[in-house]
Amino acid sequence: RESQTAFHTSLTQTFADSTNGLRTSGYVALIELFEADGAFESAAEGEAASHVSMLSGLPPELLSGAFMTLSPTDKERLLEGALRILNETQDVGHVSARTRRLMV
Repeated sequence: RESQTAFHTSLTQTFADSTNGLRTSGYVALIELFEADGAFESAAEGEAASHVSMLSGLPPELLSGAFMTLSPTDKERLLEGALRILNETQDVGHVSARTRRLMV
């Protein structure tokens, strides 16, 4: 922020612009917490956790290589995301097939 003020200003303006189609509310909240010396670490962990669980909706071909490189915590979050999809869709075959493909 201090060393690259133009970049910081441009980034915050882009994040504040609701017409660009980006989902930036989580990032804006993190920036505000960081600048206010708030509970940044726990908020950042929460934001990362929500993104990892969203990965469970990606095609298995995209996930299979990356899955084995994730930390155990992130693997757990990803599998919890798959379970959430199962609970929402009740499609047991689809979710179990996706999970098997990730473990290969």
